[in-house]
Amino acid sequence: MKTGITSGKFTTSRSGPKLSGWVAVWLAILALAANMHAAVTVKTIAGGPVTFAGSFSGNADGFALGSSGPFAQFNGPHGLAIDGGGNLYVADRNNNVVRKITLPGSSDSVVLTVITNLNQPVAVALDVGANIYVLNYGSGRLSKFNNSGTFQSDIT
Repeated sequence: MKTGITSGKFTTSRSGPKLSGWVAVWLAILALAANMHAAVTVKTIAGGPVTFAGSFSGNADGFALGSSGPFAQFNGPHGLAIDGGGNLYVADRNNNVVRKITLPGSSDSVVLTVITNLNQPVAVALDVGANIYVLNYGSGRLSKFNNSGTFQSDIT
């Protein structure tokens, strides 16, 4: 059996990618993050899984800002959240940022950095006001940012 996540199907195995985050929205979208493989994969009801950012072939160093597909590289993606507009937010732990990507199928799918200077972010969440909450593993703090990524306050 082939292991891992491919463009055609999800497969599971003890030697496959270790998932570090997932989010399901509207029962139609499933997004997965694989920390060790620096990849984010999205599956919709309409089609099979698509590795949208990064690669399951190994941890690729660096990040190509404004890119999509395998050129939009992460370094330790963890927590995921999706806003009402269909944008996927990724806590990119080892790059110390939160990134925003549009879901597959959009003609202008790109990856943007929305919050920088974090300390090992491992979880991200959004509220109805489009505020972004980030849990930083390195500092042990939960921080609130507005929808443009401007720091508002530390909650813990």
